[in-house]
Amino acid sequence: MEFTFRWFGPKDPAKINHIRQVGVTGIVTSLNHIKYGEKWIDYEIKKRKKIINEVKSSKELKLKWSVAESLPVHNDIKSRSGKYKYYIDQYKDSLVNLSKNQIKTICYNFMPLIDWVRTDLNYKLKNNAIALKYDHLKMCAFEVMILKIKDIAAYKINWRSKSANIKEIAHDLGLGLDSFVFWDDNPMERDRVKKSLPELRSSSQKIIYPS
Repeated sequence: MEFTFRWFGPKDPAKINHIRQVGVTGIVTSLNHIKYGEKWIDYEIKKRKKIINEVKSSKELKLKWSVAESLPVHNDIKSRSGKYKYYIDQYKDSLVNLSKNQIKTICYNFMPLIDWVRTDLNYKLKNNAIALKYDHLKMCAFEVMILKIKDIAAYKINWRSKSANIKEIAHDLGLGLDSFVFWDDNPMERDRVKKSLPELRSSSQKIIYPS
């Protein structure tokens, strides 16, 4: 196991020479200054790698760029429209360039249409530290009100139980609960809903959307 730390690059308020004090040996970073979807050229990769390698975590051990997070997947690829073939080629070239520079762990949080920045990036903790925070209600409102997703027959955005909302949606649509399938990757959530609504089917299988 390797201990790593996320670093957002030279403009990150957290300086890389401070990160070494945490005791990590690897850095997780991204070339965010490159235009979304464009190729990560060899020069830019080497430039970032040099900045990281120049910081020693001990007398003998240097920091290294261990993980590329994230290498963006352009929206045209996600929707298979516009210049998607061009952006696929850019992505493949970026992968090759990272590999040539011995960076072989490459991550991306694949989400339809937009990246993870929909969440709160500046949530203040009680100790005044700043952290990332997921806000489910804001995310639901964003998808419905801003993205204006059309393929939604009904939705509920509140803090009530999932079983109560499902029951109300079934009533609003005039459908029996046996017409629904409840998807959730959390087994505790599936069991909780199943106990309240035994006629409801549930599943943890990933949903594959048609291209």
